[in-house]
Amino acid sequence: MKPLRTIILAAGEGKRMNSSLPKVLHSLHGKPLIRWVWDTALQVGSERIVIVVGHGRSQVMQEMSSTDAWFAVQWNQLGTGDAVQSAKRSIHHRYTGDVLVLSGDVPLLSSKTVSNLRYAHERNGAVASVLTFRTENPGSYGRIVRDGNQLIKKIVEFKDATVEETTINEVNSGVYIFQAKWLWKELAKLRPENAQGEYYLTDVVKHAVDSGERVTTVETHDAIEVEGVNTVEQLHELEKVLTERMQRNNR
Repeated sequence: MKPLRTIILAAGEGKRMNSSLPKVLHSLHGKPLIRWVWDTALQVGSERIVIVVGHGRSQVMQEMSSTDAWFAVQWNQLGTGDAVQSAKRSIHHRYTGDVLVLSGDVPLLSSKTVSNLRYAHERNGAVASVLTFRTENPGSYGRIVRDGNQLIKKIVEFKDATVEETTINEVNSGVYIFQAKWLWKELAKLRPENAQGEYYLTDVVKHAVDSGERVTTVETHDAIEVEGVNTVEQLHELEKVLTERMQRNNR
């Protein structure tokens, strides 16, 4: 397998948590959300893990100070593309392996699922690979748009989607693997020409398809493992799910 370095996105403010505590430091089953994601990154063989911090960065850095994490600061909240770009120096611009991108508020993602994505990415020689899932209520998730051959065409963010595109129930989990050298080149091409005025990481997928590069998708059939925490209610729901799964495994 190619070398793997991981970027964990943890710069968000988490306003809907209604708390001064950074979202990724809220606790699930006695452990901060970001620690769950950190453990997954380690389990899949990450040789370096870079945490992108922003709001409450001193608190997040203090929580992770006992680890060998690298840190990158996203000074302005200009989207996921900007967040990943901010980690370039810490990943190292000469690094030629793969880059895994995870979200610091998605705690139940399994190492098995990430490993499946990693294997598919390498087996297919893809420049970019995306973990997807299907849901009856796709809400504000980015939609996976496919062509007539069922190959991925692009990922369209909800606010930029047409009425027809909003009916798509296969969505983006926010988990990606990229070839590092290709990623840095493509990030430099991003422009904030969208409804939110942000640099979308999802745009690099369309760039890859349009230029004839190979993009791989892997679908997880366990939607709960890619559910992010945006509210206290969602955190409580994941707590119940985790408790039930742990009890089932202990029987």
